[in-house]
Amino acid sequence: MKIWKKYAILLLALVMCLSLTACGDSSENENDDIGGTDWRTTGIWRGDGTITCDGEDINVLVCIHKADAAFYYDTDDQTLYCSVDYPITLEGDAWEMFQYIDFADLNGDGNSDATMHFIDGDNELIMVWFWDTESKEFLCQPELCVLGDEDEGRGDLIPESEADDGMGDLIPDDEGRGDLILDEDNAVPVLMGGALPFTNMETLLSENFEDGTYYYADVTEDGLTTVVNAVLSRDDADDSQTLEDYLTDCALDLGAADSAQLLTIELNDAYTENMSYPVYIVTYISGKNEDSREWTVFAMDTDSYTYLYGFGTTLDAVDEEMKSIYQDIFADLYLSDGE
Repeated sequence: MKIWKKYAILLLALVMCLSLTACGDSSENENDDIGGTDWRTTGIWRGDGTITCDGEDINVLVCIHKADAAFYYDTDDQTLYCSVDYPITLEGDAWEMFQYIDFADLNGDGNSDATMHFIDGDNELIMVWFWDTESKEFLCQPELCVLGDEDEGRGDLIPESEADDGMGDLIPDDEGRGDLILDEDNAVPVLMGGALPFTNMETLLSENFEDGTYYYADVTEDGLTTVVNAVLSRDDADDSQTLEDYLTDCALDLGAADSAQLLTIELNDAYTENMSYPVYIVTYISGKNEDSREWTVFAMDTDSYTYLYGFGTTLDAVDEEMKSIYQDIFADLYLSDGE
């Protein structure tokens, strides 16, 4: 379990840094006047992010339209950096349908790619573009898009032979972390579903391992909630432990929980029936004083892999509404077909 403790400790450090940065920004903004002709005060942009191309980081603001999205430099003047055309035209209110955008490097070429998520009724729409270094624009990847009923909203495993050359390990799903494009010998079913209600999330960690396992962590824009989606090989398990004790230890690792206070551990019958594997919900408090967070973790073991989906929220932000959000997301989780 040492590798998971390493990532959990790093994650905790990143969250603390983000919180300190947010506090610093707050005091600075009180003295900043970005009104007047500054287009960023108009409210016409819907998201933001950082695009990395040719070693340069470009902060952009995202404007959402029915057939395309435009990425503008995050500067006083509304100057276009680039844009993407959707593979379909959105029929509803594009502004309301939009969930979030991710500029993670999906194909491992060192440049940002773009993944956009929309909700259209009961359908999750996922659109993917790769940055093309020759044309200096984002090119749509239709085979990686999830566009509604035609594929039941699922982007199951795509064998490497069917993907473009140079494809990376990960194409985000509706959690922002999802469909694996792997060598068929390393295909690992992915925990999917349960669209997050948060916008403008920031990636803290994104690790894909050679055996097909992964560890992804994101934090909400306000820095109050960290979301972790991870899978590890069952080979790491201690066979002398009961399943409950094993999954509890795995869940505690998400919060760098050397000083954890375990609150509850229970087998959830509804989730167990839905997943066809035992599912435990583990809650605990990690950290001390102002660094304390309450974690709620969906923990499941399939004999081959252990799946963890956890929320770590500052104590003052945990309420019944937040707990209900956790449960709604857990209820919609399912495993992609790894066959």
